[in-house]
Amino acid sequence: METRLITFGAGSFWAIEAVFQEVEGVVKVTSGYSGGTHEPYPNHYAVWPEMKNFAEVVQVEYNPEVSSLADLLYIFMTIHDPTSPMQKGSTADSRYRSIIFYENNYQKAIIDLVMEDMQLSLSNPIITEVKRFERFFIAQENDQKFYQRHKKYGSYMQFIEQILRKFRRQHLVKLKVDLSYTKQLESA
Repeated sequence: METRLITFGAGSFWAIEAVFQEVEGVVKVTSGYSGGTHEPYPNHYAVWPEMKNFAEVVQVEYNPEVSSLADLLYIFMTIHDPTSPMQKGSTADSRYRSIIFYENNYQKAIIDLVMEDMQLSLSNPIITEVKRFERFFIAQENDQKFYQRHKKYGSYMQFIEQILRKFRRQHLVKLKVDLSYTKQLESA
């Protein structure tokens, strides 16, 4: 199986990671940072005080024979507001911006097509940044699979669950779950 990578940012990586872990054809989701200049290794403690242009992102490894790049882009563009500069409530911090890092010209062309299509259904302009991928720094171990390991972490888990419910309703055919679970969602 040949896999590919795409890197997304839209608020906290914990929420985006939780969604993409449920997408059919996604092999691995890794939380981390991209787009910045900080050296040596960024983590919450290094990034928090001096952002240096980093965004919290997830790197998604996927099987394009199961879920195409366009599928993943439509999911990404519908689980957050691509017309808003910051994606974590009222937190005005560039770490939480909407951003896509592409790895080659083919990915860039698909991104452009999907964004043009999505723009037709939105009243405000899409402001999601699209940049060529340069570097990815893996977040700390505690930040990986955060939702699965910390489901009782308080109000932030409610926020993640709200995003997951929206994803599940809008992209039912792309879920990795069994049909009995999806029937429970529909009746909720």
